[in-house]
Amino acid sequence: MGMCLYLERRADIDDVMAGGPVETDVGEVCDLHKAWHILHFVLAGDAWGGEVPEGFLMAGETVDAVDCGYGPGHAHDAATTREIASFLRETPWEALVARWDQDAMEGADVYCTSSEEEDQEFAEGYYNDLRAFVAQAAEAGEGLLLYMS
Repeated sequence: MGMCLYLERRADIDDVMAGGPVETDVGEVCDLHKAWHILHFVLAGDAWGGEVPEGFLMAGETVDAVDCGYGPGHAHDAATTREIASFLRETPWEALVARWDQDAMEGADVYCTSSEEEDQEFAEGYYNDLRAFVAQAAEAGEGLLLYMS
């Protein structure tokens, strides 16, 4: 199966971020499958780092109560989710393609890369789903819980 990144819309994000036990699959889920690392790299310009909003897939408040096998989850509150949604709304797929650097991606050991054409084809649908999902969460005043499984 491999490492897949899941984003979950959470109306209870403040409680999630406050600590204590957390169940996953409570809210609507967006599965970025194995495209998560490619998307993070082209959004943030870095394999693992980055600040919100560009690096939101790897950044956020750590949620130790959520660990599905690849480390703790992380979360973004409703205000940060709105900031991320605005950033994604202003960043069309074509902007990501314009700054695509397959050699840098491969040099940084970005997970699940193949060839530029195949990677772009693979990641585009996931990016469009991601943009819509985060926009819906922001419109509903929800936060995001992110975790790998």
